[in-house]
Amino acid sequence: MTTRTLLVAVATAMLLAPPAFAADLAVPHIYTKAPQVAVDPGHNWSGFYAGINVGYGWGRSATTADFIDSGGGALLNSSAGKFDLNGVTGGGQIGYNWQREMFVIGFEADFQGSGRKGRFDALCAGAPAGLQDGVCTPGHRGDNTFDPALPVTFNLVQKLDWFGTVRGRLGVAVTPRVLFYGTGGLAYGRVSTY
Repeated sequence: MTTRTLLVAVATAMLLAPPAFAADLAVPHIYTKAPQVAVDPGHNWSGFYAGINVGYGWGRSATTADFIDSGGGALLNSSAGKFDLNGVTGGGQIGYNWQREMFVIGFEADFQGSGRKGRFDALCAGAPAGLQDGVCTPGHRGDNTFDPALPVTFNLVQKLDWFGTVRGRLGVAVTPRVLFYGTGGLAYGRVSTY
């Protein structure tokens, strides 16, 4: 075989051979981390909590003051009335909640000091003009006919010194951050009257 025949055969083989493309070559893969995605972990109502509070309270109290004869025990007069019981309150609370799926159960206790205070002035009328005995002063004799018995007054002050509660809670988390709940338990406190 001659060189020329060999060159023609090689040229023909090259023309009939399938083409090779660069895409078919192995390229090393470069791996990169995907950017972090902010995921809301959700809200869970479980756990301990504590807090302090201050506020103002207002209300009304109703009472009846009875004027009783100290000698015989008879009711001489009765004076009923209402008065405001207003003032500053402040204190603290602690509690714990457990959440299971959408249901929340818990307990809470709080204690408040109070400056809520009110006053009631009761009056038992004196003797009408020309009489010497008043309703609340039987047997009183003035110096003369023109000295009737004076009225009797009584001042009642009530103060809510402190109060607190211990109660349970049962609720439903309707969304991760909204809790509808009911609570009930024991309330206690001290009211001073003087």
